[in-house]
Amino acid sequence: ATYLGHTGKVTSLTQSSDSQWLFSGSEDTLVKKWSLATGECVTTFEGHTAGVTHLFMNTIDDTLFSSSKDDTVRKWNISTGICMVLEAPTPVNLVLAGKDGRYAFGSTRKTIECWDLTTGHRTSCLEDNIVLRVSQKMQFTPDERLLVYGNKKGKFFKWNINKKCIETEFDGHSGSQSSMHFTITPDSKSLISTNSDKILQRWNLHTGEKQLLSTGTKIKYLIATPDNQYVLAFTDGDCKSIQKWNLATNLCDLTMNCQLYDPDAAMISSDGDWLIAHSLVELGRWNIRTGQEE
Repeated sequence: ATYLGHTGKVTSLTQSSDSQWLFSGSEDTLVKKWSLATGECVTTFEGHTAGVTHLFMNTIDDTLFSSSKDDTVRKWNISTGICMVLEAPTPVNLVLAGKDGRYAFGSTRKTIECWDLTTGHRTSCLEDNIVLRVSQKMQFTPDERLLVYGNKKGKFFKWNINKKCIETEFDGHSGSQSSMHFTITPDSKSLISTNSDKILQRWNLHTGEKQLLSTGTKIKYLIATPDNQYVLAFTDGDCKSIQKWNLATNLCDLTMNCQLYDPDAAMISSDGDWLIAHSLVELGRWNIRTGQEE
């Protein structure tokens, strides 16, 4: 299936809790709602005045959040298209929101901002000289007790949301922060990370113990499957591929061709059967079990 409609690079993907709708954000400033069954674009959300950088879906109430280079985060009602605007001091790279609907978090160049979703006002921010250029990758653990992010020095931090402090710091990788990518398995047990040092490694998120998975391959994006069994790694270079890593054996079980795609974002269906990723302006879909693009 191919989804056509954006006039700029697609930067982020997410889906509704019932897996009926796919949402895409783009550098063309638009957020689009697609039918996963037909590939048809059914709604376009307009409002951002600069490129959309990230999308996040609160699966409890199907509220969609979008962050943008226009110094805002928008909270969308996906049925009506009505939105709340959350203002930031600088462009927002990424947005997350708690399932209880009380707070949203956004990463800017130097801070992690927090908004009260009752009032729409900024309430606090995490700002630290050690945390300059917060990673554009930031993720909750599924229990939402911890916020995990990285910095330009290749370190990972576990931020305790309730205590508002760094709980654990991991020394991660060497190389450029801008090349850092990581994903957390849905059971909150493992973090898989990579950087421009071309090292792919797996961390125990509780103890900090790490295991080497591979070296020598530059990886552009990582995403874990819902069943905690696999991590998909998008390789970069002359021969782009998607590697399917088995977390029980720490071995690569399958390699899928994605030569035409240069994903900065990807999404796995809630049943774990499908991977959806994008090229510059279109989306592609793969069967995760067979590795075939369909």
